[in-house]
Amino acid sequence: MQDQPIALYGKGQVGFDLCVLLKGWRDDLVLCIDVPADLTDKQRRLLVEHNIPVREEKIDRFKID
Repeated sequence: MQDQPIALYGKGQVGFDLCVLLKGWRDDLVLCIDVPADLTDKQRRLLVEHNIPVREEKIDRFKID
């Protein structure tokens, strides 16, 4: 998975914690969730500051290569 972005799936505190945990290892993360992410304003601001986009849209399927 080297040189490929990592998509994380989780809402609220769980999704935020995944981002915080993996940010120390990878710079190219994106938080994906198919319902409102339930993030606080502070969590959203921190994700923006660390260049972690949040995509809140319908997820049709997961594909693992």
